[in-house]
Amino acid sequence: MIGLVEFVRNRTTHYTTRQTPVECKLSATQTVRVRGVMVSMDAFQAFDGEEMVEKPKVAIIGAGIAGLRAARVFEQNHIDYIIFEAKDRIGGRIYPFGYGDGYLQHGAEYVNGVDNEIYKIAESLKIMENNDDLVPDEYISQSSTAIFIDGTRIEKKDLKEFVKFTRNIEERLEDEAELDKYYTLSVADRYDYHFQKWMKTQSNGKLKEGVLQQLGRLFKNYLQTEWSAPVEKLAMANLDEWDDGANHNDSFELNSRGYAAILEAYVDQIDVGKVILNAPISRIDYRSGKDVIITTAFGEAHVFNHVIVTIPLGYLKANVYTLFLPRLPQEQESAIKDMGFGRNQKVFLEYEKPWWPEDVDTLLVSTSYGPFKRLERQLYDVSTKSMGEKNILVAWIAGKGPEAMARMSESEILQEVSSHLKQNLKEYPVEEAKRIFTHNWLADRYTMGSYSYLTPEATKNHEDVIEKLGEPVIGINTRPLICFAGEHTDSKMYQTTVGASRSGFREAQRISKFLSQ
Repeated sequence: MIGLVEFVRNRTTHYTTRQTPVECKLSATQTVRVRGVMVSMDAFQAFDGEEMVEKPKVAIIGAGIAGLRAARVFEQNHIDYIIFEAKDRIGGRIYPFGYGDGYLQHGAEYVNGVDNEIYKIAESLKIMENNDDLVPDEYISQSSTAIFIDGTRIEKKDLKEFVKFTRNIEERLEDEAELDKYYTLSVADRYDYHFQKWMKTQSNGKLKEGVLQQLGRLFKNYLQTEWSAPVEKLAMANLDEWDDGANHNDSFELNSRGYAAILEAYVDQIDVGKVILNAPISRIDYRSGKDVIITTAFGEAHVFNHVIVTIPLGYLKANVYTLFLPRLPQEQESAIKDMGFGRNQKVFLEYEKPWWPEDVDTLLVSTSYGPFKRLERQLYDVSTKSMGEKNILVAWIAGKGPEAMARMSESEILQEVSSHLKQNLKEYPVEEAKRIFTHNWLADRYTMGSYSYLTPEATKNHEDVIEKLGEPVIGINTRPLICFAGEHTDSKMYQTTVGASRSGFREAQRISKFLSQ
C-alpha cells in the first residue's frame, strides 16, 4: 500500500506519449500550434473540434475521489481521458500518511451512511472492525469524555442538566430548520437564543454562570467542528438538507489502514499512466463552444472535447473570475461566492507513551485565560480508537483557530498546544510532545479549506445553490463542455467523500450518455 502511494507521488510530471490530446502552445501574440501549424486564436475558433480530435477525449481536473470515480466510468465505457492534478500526489482531501504499521489521516477519516459505494468498499476491505464502530457525533455527553474548565475537571454529576440541554437542542434546531422563518438564519442565531433561555433556568444550579457560559461555547465549538464552519456563518438549512440516508447521525470509524485502503481501491480501477501530477490549470477556455482548451500554469495548452472540473470549492472561490474564459454565468459565479467553505484542522501530537487515562477518549478543554486563545481553546482525543496509535493525541481546531494556525510555524503550534494542556490538565501527568504532524488545509493553495457548507447568503440568494454549483456549461449541439463535480455539488452529502464520489460518477455518466447518442 505504501508502495502504491509513493509510486503515485513520484510519477513523472511531463507527458509526451502519443495518447495525449492535441498539444498547443500559446505565444505572446496569442497564436496556437495545431498539428504543426501556427494559427491565430480567432482562426482557431473556426476549427471544428471533431476534425482536430479524431477520438473523443475528456480532461478531468483534479485527482481526488471525484476525479478518480469519473475516470473509472470512462475506463468502463472505453472513453479516453487524462487527469490533471495540481499536487504531487493522488487523493485530494484524502491524505493518508504512513505512521507505525498503518496510517494517520490528514484529511478524510470517517465514513457516512451505509447505502453508498464508500461504505461498501470499506466493508469489503474489512477496515471497519465491525458495523457497530460508530463515532457518536454528540460526544459531550459520552462517559469517555473529560471536560475541563479553567483547569478544573467538571464532574459528570454536575453536568446532568447541561447534557440534557445538549441532547434536546440538536433535535430542536433540526425541527426549526424545516420552517421557512428559520431556514436562512445562522445556527448561532437560534443556538444563542435557546442557550440564553436555558441559562435563566439554572440560577440555582451547582455550576456558576461563567462555567456554564464556557460549556455553552464548548458545545458551539462542537457544532463548528462537526460542520467545519463558524456557527455565525452556518445556515440552519444544513440541518434540514444534509442527509446520509441513515437512521442515525453518527459516522463509522476505520482501522489504521483507513482511507489509504479506500484510495488504493479507487486507484486500482484506473490507468495511473493517465494521471499528470504537478500540473495546475491556469485557464479553461471554452469560447469555441465545440471544444475546450485547458492551459497549465507552465503554459502548456491542450484541447479536449469535454472537461470535468473537480477543483475544491476553496480554490474556485479564489480563482473563479480568472480561471474560465469566458467567465461563468453570473448566477453560477454568485453561487460559488455564496457557498461556504470550511476550515477545520487536525494536529497529531506524538508522545513517548500515553499520559491520559485509558477510559478517556475525548478531552474538551476551555479556558478564559492563557496563550491558547488563538486556537479557539478546544481539543479532543479520538486517537486511541480511530487511529489505532495509543501514543497519538489528536487536536481538532475549529472556528477561527485554523486562520491563526496558518500564520504559525509547527514549533509555535507545538509550544502553544503543549502549554495549554499543561496549564489546564494539572491532574494528569502531561508530558512534552515529541513532535506534531499537521497539514494546513487553509494555507494549501490548491484546496484553501476543508469542505463546503450552506451559508445564510447561499440560502437567501439562490433557490438551490448546490444545483447551481453543479450545473454544466453546455456548448454547441447540447454538448456538455464543462462539467462540475466535487463534494460541494452533491445536494445531500456535500462535505463527504461519498458526495464527492457520487458527483464524479454523475458527471462522467452525463458525458458518456452524450457520447453514446
